Amino acid sequence: MKKTKRWLYPFLGIFAGLVLLVIILAISGVFEPLSPFDPSWGYTPVFDTAACQFDKPLGYEVECGYLTVPEDRSQPEGPTIRLHAAVFKSFSPDPASDPVVHLYGGPGGSLLDNVAFYLQAGGDEILRKRDYVLFNQRGTRYGEPFLDCPGAMDQVWDEARAGLNHAERSARGVEFMLACRQELMNQGINLGAYSSVENAADVRDLSLALGYDQVNLYGVSYGSRLALVVMRDHPSIVRSAIIDSGYPMQIYINNEFALSAARAFDLIFDGCTSDVNCSEQYPDIEATFYRVIDKLNADPASITLSKGTVFIDGDNIIDLTFGSLYTFYGSDGVTWIPHMITVADEGNLSYLSPAFEVMFAEDDFSEGMYYSIICREEVPEGSYEIARALAADLPEQIRDHYVTPSMFAICEVWNSGETQPVDKDPIVSDIPALVLSGKYDPITPPPYNRIVAQTLSNSFFYEIPGIGHGAMRGSDCALAIGLQFLDDPTTEPDASCLDE
Repeated sequence: MKKTKRWLYPFLGIFAGLVLLVIILAISGVFEPLSPFDPSWGYTPVFDTAACQFDKPLGYEVECGYLTVPEDRSQPEGPTIRLHAAVFKSFSPDPASDPVVHLYGGPGGSLLDNVAFYLQAGGDEILRKRDYVLFNQRGTRYGEPFLDCPGAMDQVWDEARAGLNHAERSARGVEFMLACRQELMNQGINLGAYSSVENAADVRDLSLALGYDQVNLYGVSYGSRLALVVMRDHPSIVRSAIIDSGYPMQIYINNEFALSAARAFDLIFDGCTSDVNCSEQYPDIEATFYRVIDKLNADPASITLSKGTVFIDGDNIIDLTFGSLYTFYGSDGVTWIPHMITVADEGNLSYLSPAFEVMFAEDDFSEGMYYSIICREEVPEGSYEIARALAADLPEQIRDHYVTPSMFAICEVWNSGETQPVDKDPIVSDIPALVLSGKYDPITPPPYNRIVAQTLSNSFFYEIPGIGHGAMRGSDCALAIGLQFLDDPTTEPDASCLDE
């Protein structure tokens, strides 16, 4: 039997004493856990639990609260803002440590008011393996401040009841928005602090404040642009990113709005013409479309909706066609368009009343957030002339509808900051990324998404047939591809469902 080395006893006693001291200090609170936040920021983000401000669906474990951060991080001791967030807990007893963080579009939309839809359109599948974090971005509903423009939808209804034409509606919109801007300024709101850069820092702070070391970003529309900025500015927190209906930093989307819409419309018309069943039922649908627009612009038709009698003109038909690809998710929006155009041509606009109700529906959009970001990042000086030049060869109905001075007139005054060179540089990253685009997307078309993927060295790109804007929410195949990607972002997903 070996003898114990007695000379170790004093050292063992000292070691045991140190361990006991550390335990006592930890229990007493002298030692605080390491903070995930960088002291150089000059502030500490705080997430406080609170009641959910939206209609919480049944059957889910969800924790809601508010993130508090500086309004302007260049002045960390200055005014603070609050963002409302919800963490839907995974169904799994052993969930993955990296949640999906949903980045909403607009900018300015309220994701939390659409929770039920997004849970049904893929959220439940995400929850089978990981948490699902949804939040309203700075300046949007349930946050402090909320940069809305009260009365915006009332004005839309008033204009429709009065039968104002597109040019008159646009002019009134400029006047209304500039008055709203002045009111926001009177409240002391720093419009320059509502930018994609600050938005991206909010994503970082929220993720870390919730205790996640890394997250998977799911960005749709403007949310995809926000995801790209997070990848650029805060790459350490991003495990992977799904760029759904995205557009490159270097594209001024408002310059090409008319081109993108016309492209989608032409695909619909060409597809119907080349399909035997569609062309027999809806012959010469393109000519019908433009005939309807001209006829209703010359003589608007009246229909009765929930808030009274309104006048529908040709520009409303353009908006309804666009909306079918933008907000009617999935293939239903695509296949409904020829029928909608034909019904309008036959003068049966009352049949379309439910669609117009949706178009005129009340919303809780943050107009102030929208214009603060768009005017800084998307509408450079002189782009009205550029947009007109780009749209020169389009049908005049499309050109005159989408290229008006109104957006540019608002942005000349909005003053939310100058576009910086870095705002328009392509995002170069090796973070695993999945880039998805609907074939009929009328605002962020597949060519935009291909450009995005070019500088993401570990990316996979798929064009999803049969749908418009929002691939994963509108296609079971795109959802399946996205879920595979989340499981293993480094392996190319099985996309054979696209062939079906």
